[in-house]
Amino acid sequence: MKAASDAIFQALEDSQQDEALITVGGSPTTAIREVQADGSDLLIGDMKIKPSDARARGFIKDFSREGEDDSPGKEANAVEPVKDETEWNIGFWLAPSHHSKGIMTDAVHTLIHDWAIPRMNARRFICGAFTGNQASVRVFEKNGFKTRSIKEDAMEVRGQKRGIHILEWRSDRQ
Repeated sequence: MKAASDAIFQALEDSQQDEALITVGGSPTTAIREVQADGSDLLIGDMKIKPSDARARGFIKDFSREGEDDSPGKEANAVEPVKDETEWNIGFWLAPSHHSKGIMTDAVHTLIHDWAIPRMNARRFICGAFTGNQASVRVFEKNGFKTRSIKEDAMEVRGQKRGIHILEWRSDRQ
């Protein structure tokens, strides 16, 4: 993880004199920190962005790729297809002491709009949240994600099958 972050930081530093923004393959940092009164900081969460493996896991084989509008009653989009069809995933956690304050909703919005779109050319996100984790589902929904499906018994976690909400965000629908 550190090597990947260092490479992104180096590429950004090397391009400082360029007029155009360069695109990179990830986010250089993942930590969400709160600055304390004494100037120190406290780790309160983490957020990662990476290529989604939802299609490979079979979670999304039932809906279309970028540039196709598969919603009921709609004809195909007139939106120019994006050359990079990478489907991205955002995963996050936040300390319980900081829940219900809008922190993660703002962090996801910032990651998508201020980083992933301009710096990664990201156009589509496929994310998941375990069933029963309505707070994470709401974070995605507040950022324009739509629930595409709920897969029961989708993953084994600590020896127990868990269901997962599959949510999608596409730039052509925002």
